[in-house]
Amino acid sequence: MIVYAACVADQAKFDAICQPGIARTFRDGDVMVTTSSTHSIFEAYNEVLDAFRDRDDLEALVLLHEDTEILHRRFAPTLLGALRQPDLAIVGVVGGTGMRGIAWWHGDRQVGRVEETRRTLEYDVREGDVEAVDGLLLALSPWAVRNLRFDDHTYTGFDGYDADFCRQARVAGKRVRCVELPVAHRHDRDGEVRVSSDNNSFCRADAAFRAKWNPDVGLPVTDARARARIQQEWLLYLAPLIPAGARRVLYLGDDVAGPGDPLGEMCPGATVVPVADLADVPDGERFDAVVLPDALERTHAPDALIARARDLLDDDGALVLSAPNAASFGYFLGLLAVCSNPAGWAFAQSLEPPLHPYTLSELVDLADRNGLSFAGLSLSGHDRSGEAGPIIAAADAGYAAASPPPKGAASAIQRLTAVRYYASARIAGAAAAPPPPPVLGSVVDEALLELVDPSAQRIARIDVMLPPGGDVVADDAILRAIASLDDGPYDAVVLGTALDHARVPEVVLRAARSLVSAEGAVLATLTNLLRVDLLGGLLERDAWTYGEGALAGFPVRQFTQFDLAILSADGGLYVDRVEDELLPHPDPARIAVWTRIADELEVGKDIGTHAAVGRMRVVMRHPGP
Repeated sequence: MIVYAACVADQAKFDAICQPGIARTFRDGDVMVTTSSTHSIFEAYNEVLDAFRDRDDLEALVLLHEDTEILHRRFAPTLLGALRQPDLAIVGVVGGTGMRGIAWWHGDRQVGRVEETRRTLEYDVREGDVEAVDGLLLALSPWAVRNLRFDDHTYTGFDGYDADFCRQARVAGKRVRCVELPVAHRHDRDGEVRVSSDNNSFCRADAAFRAKWNPDVGLPVTDARARARIQQEWLLYLAPLIPAGARRVLYLGDDVAGPGDPLGEMCPGATVVPVADLADVPDGERFDAVVLPDALERTHAPDALIARARDLLDDDGALVLSAPNAASFGYFLGLLAVCSNPAGWAFAQSLEPPLHPYTLSELVDLADRNGLSFAGLSLSGHDRSGEAGPIIAAADAGYAAASPPPKGAASAIQRLTAVRYYASARIAGAAAAPPPPPVLGSVVDEALLELVDPSAQRIARIDVMLPPGGDVVADDAILRAIASLDDGPYDAVVLGTALDHARVPEVVLRAARSLVSAEGAVLATLTNLLRVDLLGGLLERDAWTYGEGALAGFPVRQFTQFDLAILSADGGLYVDRVEDELLPHPDPARIAVWTRIADELEVGKDIGTHAAVGRMRVVMRHPGP
């Protein structure tokens, strides 16, 4: 016996689409049932599972949308043939792997085929095991019917049931698979439109799913092969900068850089001393070279790191370092991709471990402040000139139309093809006292308080608890402030601008989430990644410095709308409201240049609108229940 079940909200759709399809493949002894709910598809589907869980003659239970149509009588034998595979619990027609939330189409691999109203959705691989399948059709094995249930305690509404059910099966050691079945999905709403028009149902479910299934959110994923490959690339450029005849070389290696052995192979005669932290080196030790591969982008305090490295150098020693180029093609291309669809694209560097890119001015100032001068400085890395060509041409055309062209634009554009700086610096004189530490992202934004619900009684003001100065990365300070509060629930947790300086914002958000009630809110003010002073600065000039400009204070994070949605969901929250704060004096000429660049590259038709936004004030809510 195969049981066919549909959760019906629109009887006319079911009568016209789903029921005739079931009839095409219906066999003697099969059963068709309908269920309905105005509250939760989780509850509706559980009623069906409970009704048939004890049937010994059950071969499969097929859950369909009311607008899913079975096209051919071969559906039943094809499905039953697939379910005979060992350990297979759930069959669907399209799905994916590698997704962080409930959207299987946002993963790293999609599988399957299904006819849709607008077109046929098909991927290169038609059949295969996946992490989750789309709920337009869920075919369950008898084992799944008897052992799994839709989680109606964590979720409400009509989203996320498919991803959560599939995850339960996989955690139990069972398989989920896409199979090519004769099925059509006669839906009348585009998925992305539905996501943005369903009163946050999708976002609520996504946040609840991530909070439930991703307990290690924010922890770095390490890959030995990737580390070795990156390390080799660094050393190819860094090793030649080590002084000839160097006998003692200190190598700062961490879980990214790895051990220093390959460097020793490239510097015969030198003793390479790998160390995880410069503070671990005994006072009085001196070296001919101190090598800092990509350490500046991850440090809490770049001045302190450089000052310590200088103290470990012999008088004629060299500090050798690498740092990512803020005007690199990859960084810039990521911004352009986001410009093309700010609500639907993420900027990768906002979602991964922090990568603070440096301009030439920042590196020179950093060295000068600490009594060092550059003896060698180069831009090297992947040659992306072919891919960067259209961007360079479009930028040249845009700047040529500007009157006058931005200062330094032409020379800065040529730096697009370089991924990072490689530099060696020598002691130039007495070390200068480092400047005051950068201001943390803990500024009290009074306008943010206007978004707090008027009915809120208990409000946790994290923004006023953070120190106005200190390390660049504020995670520990934020988490300590949250931990110092009385147990919740609070009606609102106000973070101010702290998330701009959070290394792992989703962990911070989960901590804040633990304080709010089921319908409580977490409020934050975030810097807009697409603002024109950042976009323009990447190509127009190289004058950002420690205390001013687009990268002032070394912000760890800057956000797009989509970044915000993803990071909030990873924090177990959903974005309920966003209000934009415009830049006080956006330069119309500069925005016009960027609009022309976007037009020539056919991206970001609304780039002028997004570029004028300086900050976003956001209200994130607990998905409940």
